[in-house]
Amino acid sequence: GLALEPVGLRLAGKLGSFRELSGKPKFRIDFNKFSEGQRFFGLESLALNNGVQDCSFLKEPAAYKIYREAGAPGSRTGFAHVTVNGADYGLYIIVEYPDDRFLKRNFAEPDGNLYDGKYVLYDDWSYTLLDLYDDYVPLYALEEGEDVQRADIQAVVDAIDAHEGAPTFYEALGEVVDWPSFHRHIALEQLVGHNDGYALNINNNRLYFDPAQQGRMTMLTWDLDNSFLVDSEWGFSWSSPGARLVYWCWQDSTCKAAQREAVIAVLDATDIPALLDWYDATAAVTIDAAQSDPRKEFDNNYLASCRSDARQRINRSKRLVMSHWGIE
Repeated sequence: GLALEPVGLRLAGKLGSFRELSGKPKFRIDFNKFSEGQRFFGLESLALNNGVQDCSFLKEPAAYKIYREAGAPGSRTGFAHVTVNGADYGLYIIVEYPDDRFLKRNFAEPDGNLYDGKYVLYDDWSYTLLDLYDDYVPLYALEEGEDVQRADIQAVVDAIDAHEGAPTFYEALGEVVDWPSFHRHIALEQLVGHNDGYALNINNNRLYFDPAQQGRMTMLTWDLDNSFLVDSEWGFSWSSPGARLVYWCWQDSTCKAAQREAVIAVLDATDIPALLDWYDATAAVTIDAAQSDPRKEFDNNYLASCRSDARQRINRSKRLVMSHWGIE
């Protein structure tokens, strides 16, 4: 019953998830776009995700929950029944947008620079995947913080250029990268099967330069609708991640050993039986809305199959990572 106006509203999503208003589009809502300082229960903005790449409507919330419970920054999620000008658009996944409030909740010093590392899409539907190379530095979009002409990102790129493949790699990169949080982030990408994340597809990440860590870079996740996948389903392999910083880390024995320890810590922090209990309870709460959604792109038999498949994928997620790293 709470009305806010005016607010900014736009269609969101890119390749795979973008839909026109005639279908079931993603939405991005900016509560302070036209009303300076306006908030909705404290939020500046939120995303309404359409579930076209998560037909269970549950994998994305489950993946963010794993991030949060491992102590990593992860958006809060919920569910909404959306109508637009009286038209029923059905069930949506609410995802907290990474903004200054998100930073305040997740970092002791939230005034650092936050950049969007998602791919850049052009008008002809071609795109560029962003990684830590000179040519791509200008393409990172500043989301929060101070415009320093991306000098902080450039410092990371310069350090990789100078030390990749060298014995000095791990120590030197530790001057500009917050290794513990970065290792945790990559371990979580692997655990939640985020094939569309940084390590494998060089996509869907945010870079945060944390003042509490002397401005070192850490990484945040985003867009977890393609979660709980096996690497080979997209033609990837966790034995040879394509992202530049992960690749050179895993070529360095010290860095790779630290990554393995981070994996063990993340596994210890993840309670799969408790997550499945949450999954079952959330599935029960949302089933009527999912079944009655008039704009979902599949029928209710497929919905049931998707939910069963997602549950099985969550159940096996820990075992897959343990097998990869030889952890018993």
